[in-house]
Amino acid sequence: MPIPPTSLLLRPLRIGTLTVPGRLFKSATSETSATDDGYVTDELLKFYEPMVQAGTPLIVTGNLYVSLQSKSAGRQAGIDDDDKKAGLRDWVGLAHSGGSLLIAQLNHGGRQMVRSAAPGKAPVSASAVSAAPSRPLSSRHRRRPT
Repeated sequence: MPIPPTSLLLRPLRIGTLTVPGRLFKSATSETSATDDGYVTDELLKFYEPMVQAGTPLIVTGNLYVSLQSKSAGRQAGIDDDDKKAGLRDWVGLAHSGGSLLIAQLNHGGRQMVRSAAPGKAPVSASAVSAAPSRPLSSRHRRRPT
């Protein structure tokens, strides 16, 4: 059943400074269709083609790892190195060819990291980092003994 032209779903939506031409979105997912070393593949682009052809106004990509030490899944696409720009441009070009906007979901495996995809390097996780507060907590923020 087609969406009536007067439907709220077809009205533009402002998100900050971004105007999205409609209100149907593809949410973030994890396709795991890139190469083992994080490059965009034809398989990944083919996954997005039907959404673009359908005129989906906003598409949020699957997880894009920001460093090999934070890669959380096999065949996850990466945005960690300039040599991946060509494939990422193809992805953006595909989206724009159908009038879709594309937003990248940046991903860090965080506490779920078991091992690093970077040979010889330990995984990096926020839980592995400790930092002292930059200044002592004021007395009103300190926990009182019970």
